[in-house]
Amino acid sequence: CEVGDVDTGAAYEPKSLGEPPMVTWQPVGESEDRFSVLLVASAALAKGAVPDAAGVGSCRALWLVVDIPGPSEEDVADGMASYGLAGNFSAVARGAVVLPYAAPAAGESLLLLLFRQPTMAPLAPLLEGTAREGFSPAAFAGANGLGAALASELLVA
Repeated sequence: CEVGDVDTGAAYEPKSLGEPPMVTWQPVGESEDRFSVLLVASAALAKGAVPDAAGVGSCRALWLVVDIPGPSEEDVADGMASYGLAGNFSAVARGAVVLPYAAPAAGESLLLLLFRQPTMAPLAPLLEGTAREGFSPAAFAGANGLGAALASELLVA
């Protein structure tokens, strides 16, 4: 899983992330598979090993896209090197934006998690109302049977 032109654990300036990040990953699964991308922020995320959903406590949800379709047979046959999403490009347009992107605040590190969904949305509970604060990636993944993240990237403020 890659996020734009940044490296895992790389420092960033929050003002440079005013738009949703570009996310790509190697094609996995079948065209009927569905994926979810979750971006969370927390000042408690530290530089070092990239935590998984279980390694993050309460944080702020910044972006949630569900029902991103897996690569089509044509995508794989065409030799597509990676499959991904960015802003309103093809994969996001074919997924469902549950929580629109919100830029991080100063001092917040970001964790992006990629999950394979066991079923089509609605995943429940997505979020309680529209609250972004106090979000738990582990509780979200557990409640929706997502299991461990397929990939994760940490961006350090």
